[in-house]
Formats: sequence, structure tokens, C-alpha cells
Amino acid sequence: MEKEVSFYSNGIKLNGIINTPDKLKKGTGLPVIVFSHGYGSGRDALGDFRLISEILNENEIASLIFDKRGSGYSEYLMGKKLCGTEWNEDIISAVSFVSCYPGIDSSRVGLIGESMGGANVIQTAALDTRVKCIIAMAPIADGFDLIKQNWLAVNGEKKFNEFLSEIKEDKMRRIIYKTSNLIKLTHAMAFKKSDVQLVEELHKNVDDKGFSYYVRFESVESIMSMRPIDHIANIAPRPLLIMAGKKDNIVPWDRHSKLLFKKAGIKKKFVLFDEGGHKLLSGLCRDKALKEIIKWINRYL
Repeated sequence: MEKEVSFYSNGIKLNGIINTPDKLKKGTGLPVIVFSHGYGSGRDALGDFRLISEILNENEIASLIFDKRGSGYSEYLMGKKLCGTEWNEDIISAVSFVSCYPGIDSSRVGLIGESMGGANVIQTAALDTRVKCIIAMAPIADGFDLIKQNWLAVNGEKKFNEFLSEIKEDKMRRIIYKTSNLIKLTHAMAFKKSDVQLVEELHKNVDDKGFSYYVRFESVESIMSMRPIDHIANIAPRPLLIMAGKKDNIVPWDRHSKLLFKKAGIKKKFVLFDEGGHKLLSGLCRDKALKEIIKWINRYL
């Protein structure tokens, strides 16, 4: 059963969908997964989270997909995605919401995140011990390194330094005029030409509630402040699954997932898909990735 729900995070109303099996077992609470979408997408991660949610439902596991601040249907300034601070607060608020939801077992709450959302679940789980099971798909280890390496590869060091100056100038502008300027997502993240073409195609076919074509400079600054690699060891001894694709051009596995896994504590697993790109559930490795997810949840949640 899907139901539209809303809850508050630091006074901001967030909207989402909770999915529970049609028939609940009497006398037992359901385990639940809270989903954390990536930087450009909204609650259902362009369909990926809906897919997992349906399969979880078949396995008698509840789930919550929701829009974090600045994304989708959240009641917040669009494009203002402070993933280094506010998004972590939003996930903690979501955990609190599902923990008191009727029919849910508050002792069996897990997190699944994708890309930037994967970085967020790592940082959140390190802070919130209520989270018992964590899955991060193509997570970011170091936000500054991600953006720097992209810019150096696509535009060169001079252009990167100019971009840093633009961010600094926008910060001063916010102090005086309050609002941060908008910038194309593809420019902010210095996507390669092939990835820019994919984003442009998405922009034609998906509205701004489903995919963010523009973000704010302060959002980019927030990415640069993120370092999940400094927090990941604090998840132990709780179970952590990291998955990545060898063909990921957006968040290279060897600079992010590989390093995160090395820093993680005990009870961990790393799955690298040879044929996988950035979105593991949209390509050739979809079925394999889904199998790993369900197996991990059934084992540890």
C-alpha cells in the first residue's frame, strides 16, 4: 500500500511516499528502509527507488521515499541543496518519522542511498545509531576531491580556480543579498560531454520535480564540505554494503567506493560490477544489484 505522507525537518515540510505490504502480520512490526536520493534527482531517483520499494514490499519490508530539501516536492527553495548539512538532518528526521509510524518496528530501520545520497547515508548512520543496516550505491567519499578532479579533467586547473572564485563571490553576495545564484548542474559538476548529453535529454523529458537542471552555488559549496570518508568508521559494528560500477564516469569507484570500503570497520562488503555505470539499477547489472540489496537487507534487518 502506497500512501502520501509528510513530516518536518528543522521546521521545513518534506513530502514522500510510504509503502507497506497489503497484509500486515499481526503482533509484529515491519522492518523499514529509508531511501536517500542523489543530488540531481528527487524522491524516486528517476524510478530506481520505486523499483526497490516494490521488491521490498514483496519481501514484507516497508519503505519510505521522500524529497530532501531543495528537491522534488519539498516545501523549500528549489535548487538549494545543502547536502553537507541539511540533507543529513532530513534523513535523521525521516528515521524519526518512520520509527513512530503505525506497524513499523523502530528497532529495524535501514538506509539506502545513491550517489550523493549514498554519501549522506554514510554520514547519517555514523551519527544516528538507530540505523541498523546501511547500503550505499556509488557513494562519494570526498566532495571537494570529486568536483576538483572533474574540473581538472574537463576544464583544466585555470578554469577550476576561476570556478572557486565564483563560489567565493557568490558567498559574499549571499551575505549582502541573501540569495545564491543558480548554475547548471552539468557546469557545476563539470560533467563530461557524454554525460551532459544525457542530462540535456533528461531535462527535455523530466520536469524539475523529478530532476534538477539548475542548482545554487551554495549547494556546490556544500558538496565540497562533505567528507564521508572521515565518518565511515563510526558505522561499525553495524553492517555496511557498498556497491559501485567500474564504468562510472561521474563518481569513479577507485577514488570513492574503494577508499570508503578501506576505511570502513568490520561487517562490511564491497560489490563492484564490471558492466555497471553510475546508476546501477538502470543498466546491465540491475538484476545483480537488486539481488545484492535484498540479500543484505534480509540478512541484517
